[in-house]
Amino acid sequence: LIGKPSHIVLEGVVRMHGVERRERVEVTATYFAESDETRLKLPGNLLRIDAAFSVVLGDYGIPIPKLVALQLDEKVSIRVDVTASDEPQTQE
Repeated sequence: LIGKPSHIVLEGVVRMHGVERRERVEVTATYFAESDETRLKLPGNLLRIDAAFSVVLGDYGIPIPKLVALQLDEKVSIRVDVTASDEPQTQE
């Protein structure tokens, strides 16, 4: 549906610090048909993907330095907000 968010679950590989793990992520995807308003951001039809998820640093072999151990949680939040267009991009 145009402009109506769809909530879906994606499963894929997250790669950090040389470690790959399969993760399931709840995603909100919204399709926008090209219009005067959408062209202010990008030309073409747009797909916006918005997701937020958490990972445990130790699962990816990322140590927490002792200097910041009390200030940094082992579990960190990651936010992804991407807008894609079906319009081919030209090289300038």
